Amino acid sequence: MINNTIENALAEIAEQSPQQTDGKWLEHLTPRCAPLIADWDVSAAWHWKSWPDREKEGYGEDMGIDAVAKRAADGKLIAIQCKSRKLDEQGRGNNITKAELDSFLSISARPVWAERWVVVIGDTRLSPNAETAAGPEKPLKVINIESDLRKQLEHDHSAETEPCQHCTEEGGTQTRDCMQREAIERSVTLLQEHAKVNENGKSRGRIILPCGTGKSRLALRIIEKLTEPGQVSAVLCPSISLVQQLRSEFLAHSQGDLNSLAVCSDAGVARDKELATDPTADLGHASASDIKGLVTTSSDEIAKWINDVTDGGGGETHRGHFWDLSV
Repeated sequence: MINNTIENALAEIAEQSPQQTDGKWLEHLTPRCAPLIADWDVSAAWHWKSWPDREKEGYGEDMGIDAVAKRAADGKLIAIQCKSRKLDEQGRGNNITKAELDSFLSISARPVWAERWVVVIGDTRLSPNAETAAGPEKPLKVINIESDLRKQLEHDHSAETEPCQHCTEEGGTQTRDCMQREAIERSVTLLQEHAKVNENGKSRGRIILPCGTGKSRLALRIIEKLTEPGQVSAVLCPSISLVQQLRSEFLAHSQGDLNSLAVCSDAGVARDKELATDPTADLGHASASDIKGLVTTSSDEIAKWINDVTDGGGGETHRGHFWDLSV
């Protein structure tokens, strides 16, 4: 059923993208699909006029926001502006100007909005003036809904388990799923055994595998098995791009609730640096503002987040929450 909804949404995008439209179709499609995309990590979404708290917050029918989403991790709100563009043969749409976003920028600056997204199709970008108008405190995050819907379909298909001859026939070929299960079980057992015999209770290990064998999935499953209720797991990454990738992979394949916080030591890409002069420089294409969800370097926010997810605030004890840290 979910895959049918995504496939229908992609078909609608394919039909609309070669045309010049008023974009109303995208304003309705976005909240319909938002809870289905794991990487968006939202528990609910509404068209602006259907948002149940609109009048309570003192807003009218047309205020510059097209849709509203609620973050699954903390229930905070995301203001969404949808911009449909007629795409050329290369899939490129005209830049979005600051003038088109002025109303949205003004209303979404209020404290009630934790994030503000501009949902687009194809290769549609912000103009330089629009990109800088938001400011660093609450940047505009350009979200390509078509790309994220396709990634979600790929994640769903990759989760399908294929029969393993290795498990049913002597000398049969082992599937990747079977290899991953063995690696996870063996890793968890060894880590737990080593932790018991070490005086400090610590354990460490390393998994070396070729590209495409599912190292991210292995890491997620091991973390899920080793993270007890009321604990937090830290995932240390050498670049913002990897934080973005792992967050997406973990959200898509998690077997339980996952609450992620991204702590990026670099606000953006170090375009003016070279590895020869700074071996720690992040030369990737992603910046902290590209990561969805809660992104911060504030020690107060980090402490509050840890306190909340570990039941320090006296609420429900959570399990399987992750802290993505770029260092």
